Amino acid sequence: MRVRSQNRLKIQRGSNLLEGALVTGVFFMIIFGIVDFGRAVFDFNSVQYAANAGARYAAVHGSASSSPASESDVATYVATQLVGIASPTITAKSVNFSTGVAATLPSGNTAGNFVDVSVQYAFQPIAPYLPTGAWQMKGESRMLISQ
Repeated sequence: MRVRSQNRLKIQRGSNLLEGALVTGVFFMIIFGIVDFGRAVFDFNSVQYAANAGARYAAVHGSASSSPASESDVATYVATQLVGIASPTITAKSVNFSTGVAATLPSGNTAGNFVDVSVQYAFQPIAPYLPTGAWQMKGESRMLISQ
């Protein structure tokens, strides 16, 4: 009788180890998924913020200001706003000045025209079980040049 109870304890100990390993694996998959999703949301918000900040910079620094903003100035400013994202992973930064409210306005960064800023970023997840390849994130903003 005593020998049977000792064998039963050994079997239970082995099954507890197996169950623990399975639960731990699932637990870490969930944790890494949450961390990766958090990184993706942070990067998306950073890209959108940089596009908004670039459009605002161009809208405030129109042609009437002491230092008018050109397309390269806005793109440089957008790059400084991308905190936490390595600049080589930014796939595109585009700045376009378009004719605004009155069609008689000259194109460019003159008051009354629009500025469109677009930023694209290729997010790479680090969790090994997520789909491979980069996730394209895009932030766009359009503002009216005020000065």
